[in-house]
Amino acid sequence: MTSLDKNSDARIDGDEIKGSPGLAAGVRSADANGDGNLSADELEAQFTKYRDQRVGLQRAAFQLVYKGKPVPNAEVRFIPEPYLEGVVTPASGTTDIDGVVLPHVDGEQLPGMQLGYYRVQVISSTVNVPEKYSSADSPLGADVSLVDATSYGMNSVVRLELTD
Repeated sequence: MTSLDKNSDARIDGDEIKGSPGLAAGVRSADANGDGNLSADELEAQFTKYRDQRVGLQRAAFQLVYKGKPVPNAEVRFIPEPYLEGVVTPASGTTDIDGVVLPHVDGEQLPGMQLGYYRVQVISSTVNVPEKYSSADSPLGADVSLVDATSYGMNSVVRLELTD
């Protein structure tokens, strides 16, 4: 909370949420009262749900798209938001011809990643994607969650749109 609440008003709002792309991707499922802001209690409740679900790795599929077209053969890294470092393990994968990636944790044989909030880093030698996505401070985020019914089911693919 202290790393995100820049104005010290005991809530994470607007620009503060945007400062954490992974959290911005998952704000809807964490915002229990629907006010568009996150309190310490709402964040704690979300992380408690993650812990209580006792999921080691969750299968997740993402489609990387730029200018309306899939981005094939790109390396995609899912970097835990700084406040989750040491708790959530990074995951990565390479997109297929349709721009779809099934991330995996290093050392694991099957695809899957831990529940949490991630920044998404994209490195492509085949498509000239904007440079902002190739850094660890990428503005692209992902929420891997089982908390809400629209989250990553076995057959769903979450679309990640790259913009200029």
